[in-house]
Amino acid sequence: MKCIFWEDKACAGELERTMSRISSTDLKANLTTSYTQIMNVATVPDFKLYVTGYGRFFNEHADWCSDLNLFPHKIPFWYRAKLTRELRQKCNDMTVKLNERIEEIVNDLNMQYVRAGSAKRIIFVDTDPVYENYRWCDGMKRDTWRDDTYFFNIKSNDYKGDGTLVAQPNTGPIVIDIGGIDIRTCMDDADAADDDGLMLRCVIARQWADSGNDVAQLNVPFPPEEGSASRDTLTVINSGKFTPTPASTDAYAKAFHPKTYPLAKIASRIYQQWLTGHSPGLINQPGSPGSPPF
Repeated sequence: MKCIFWEDKACAGELERTMSRISSTDLKANLTTSYTQIMNVATVPDFKLYVTGYGRFFNEHADWCSDLNLFPHKIPFWYRAKLTRELRQKCNDMTVKLNERIEEIVNDLNMQYVRAGSAKRIIFVDTDPVYENYRWCDGMKRDTWRDDTYFFNIKSNDYKGDGTLVAQPNTGPIVIDIGGIDIRTCMDDADAADDDGLMLRCVIARQWADSGNDVAQLNVPFPPEEGSASRDTLTVINSGKFTPTPASTDAYAKAFHPKTYPLAKIASRIYQQWLTGHSPGLINQPGSPGSPPF
């Protein structure tokens, strides 16, 4: 997330490190353990575990968004990352590679079940096609971001399939509290903890300091960018000690995750694959069991 929002010095190495992790034996060991533990507690002889892949965030071919930045608020930092084709390609490549690794691990485990004479299986469900035409940078050239993109940005609206808004709790104003942040170590701390919220707070604090501002004296509101999907003003404060609020936690916890409608489409895709035992595209062919109730 930080390398999509901010042009940080560490981003080139961070992207390479992420790709290395995807290729690592640790990832295979962790996912194998997780899947095996679930399969081992299943008492149904022909139990099926459905594992979903991930969707690519970007249209990597469009040029119109190459000079735009995704962060939806007017924080005056010099280092907003531009969504260059190279950056979008790298992010998409990581998603594709992760999906390939998950499917590879699933296939290896299924071969073990076959050799053991077990009817249990793990089914990989490719969800990337769900996002087609609704990724960031899709569509015609524009100066603003479409709100119907299938991924959340910070505090963006959520929509049902009919275009109506999904009701969301009123959690109050968005407050990003950078209290307790050590700008010398917070990147490594956030990375080690796999904490996107800490990463966002760290990047804001570092960028603020790099811009020549006093991190200790901070209580500044930043309105949404014109045309951004964000609904509320974001206020950055330094309380001296980090105190999370529901609004701030919700704001960045949802970022880059799928919205309600694509989740429903993913559920439909899983249901289709469960009915047919084949690819989701076969569900509506003549003689198929029927369409899913989504």
